[in-house]
Amino acid sequence: GWEPGQTELEARDAIELNRAVIGAGAMRVVLAVYADRAVEAPVDEAGRETYCTYVRNVLARYPQINDVVIWNEPNLTYFWRPQYNPDGSSASPVAYGALLARCWDLLHEARPGINVIGPATSPWGDDHPFATSHISHSPSTFIRTMGLAYRATGRVRPLFDTVGHHTHPLFPTDRPWRVHADPRFVMLGDWEKLMSALHAAFWGTPQRIPGQGVPIWYLEVGFETAIDENKRHLYTGEEISGSALPDYAGGEPDTPAPAQDSRAPDQHTQILDAIRLAACQPYVGAYFGFLLRDQEDLGTWQSGVLWADGTKKDSYGAFAAATAEVNEGRVDCSKLKGGVPPGYNVSRPPTQEGARSAGTGAGAATPRSGGGTPSTAGKRGTRIAYTGSTAGVFGFVKLSARLGASGSDDRLAGRRVTFRAHGKRLAATTDPSGTASARMTLPLRPGKTPVEIAFAGDESHHPAAGAAAVTVKSSWAAVKASGRTRGRRGGSFELVVDPRRRTGSLRFRGGGRKLRTRALTAFGVAPDGRSAWLAGIGTRGERFVAYLEDNSTTFRYDVFRLWVDSRPVAASGRLLGGDGVRITRSR
Repeated sequence: GWEPGQTELEARDAIELNRAVIGAGAMRVVLAVYADRAVEAPVDEAGRETYCTYVRNVLARYPQINDVVIWNEPNLTYFWRPQYNPDGSSASPVAYGALLARCWDLLHEARPGINVIGPATSPWGDDHPFATSHISHSPSTFIRTMGLAYRATGRVRPLFDTVGHHTHPLFPTDRPWRVHADPRFVMLGDWEKLMSALHAAFWGTPQRIPGQGVPIWYLEVGFETAIDENKRHLYTGEEISGSALPDYAGGEPDTPAPAQDSRAPDQHTQILDAIRLAACQPYVGAYFGFLLRDQEDLGTWQSGVLWADGTKKDSYGAFAAATAEVNEGRVDCSKLKGGVPPGYNVSRPPTQEGARSAGTGAGAATPRSGGGTPSTAGKRGTRIAYTGSTAGVFGFVKLSARLGASGSDDRLAGRRVTFRAHGKRLAATTDPSGTASARMTLPLRPGKTPVEIAFAGDESHHPAAGAAAVTVKSSWAAVKASGRTRGRRGGSFELVVDPRRRTGSLRFRGGGRKLRTRALTAFGVAPDGRSAWLAGIGTRGERFVAYLEDNSTTFRYDVFRLWVDSRPVAASGRLLGGDGVRITRSR
């Protein structure tokens, strides 16, 4: 990802982008550029200049790429900070709009036919500037407030050429055509809400909107799947979604149409219905399935139509069939399960309701204590609080959260709570005290890391979300280890760590891979001194993480596990012969 001050593509990123461009062949490549950390968002003039220069230079290097997404989900605090100013007025829509303006000018000057895509908003957000957690903007509020700022500048040029928006469902089983009464949500079935926000924001300005020649691209749409038992060995960690779909469970007939609040049977059905719906919605020009291939870590995304090893899921055929229907103009919009999508008249001024919404903005929202939702008819409000480590040793930070009902001391047991940090997600189920505890598959990096927690809600309770900052530091120990791990995916290794110099050397060979250490970047030892985590950079620029167990005194196998660029390499971890790891804590 991009980093503040960076104006040129790094060598490692260039290798990956070269591979993508060459592998794409005649396919259209769309580039999205953003930073790994929300606090690195370009909120001032200098940041905007370096970011947009970086994008321009990348596009100059790759003339095959003509579509670029400016940032990612800037309405969420996970990707852009700050969301609000200290007085509660909106900050991110204004700053992001300024970024769009600078990039549009710079990129169109370099290449007049470039397609600048924004705002790439998340489908959900919370319009409460003084909340103690999950500080964000709903997509509607974000777009309207960005429009107000645009009008105030008097700018006579556009901000974007294509509207980009993400339309993930709240739950994988939610029907694509479902319309959400909650104004905070703008999913696939809420196309009218998206149009209303754009209309109110930009009507009568130089920025054209859908219906005036600007298309809508759904940049991310994904339906999480459960893992088939015969594929489970390909994945690490635990599944986070309590409502993950089978990839195929027989599908369902097109008629009679199921209710919009019914549960879909499988990913196959969801993909067919979602692509057909998007094809029939006015002004929608592109649909991006998220992802094509599953990520191996179950704390991330398994919404692809390919398993982690690249083999096809049983839902792949639905993706291919629906895509062919669209490309060949064979989608019959009159037969959609949710009915024919509505139209929208952009030739008239926005309604008074739309004007009021555009005029209030997120800064005028009523403050609340944060982390919870109010009760409404039929459902109870919920509250969630982070209760885990706020400081800890690399590899041994415990994440936990407590979930309860709003306005009472009731604890909610048996519910799934999601933890998200460094772009990874992990889930755990609450115990009788309402507490869910988890550890990330791979450790949090040293430094201060934002951790987001969320409860997605259920039939009886509203969703809730929160956040905390966790500080991770290294704790060093002397290590001497060597041996060979068991199994077909095993390998031989040698490891030495010097705690005084805080340096170390790791050599690994196995499974067609060789690794040698350039530098160690983190180390953490458990309180009992029997296990440790370390991280570093290899001589070829690869990033690795390793886990060790010294079990020689407990009559168990010693353990060495290795991940390279987030992919598991030494799978079983157990050493042949049982012994080979020695960890000595520093005094």
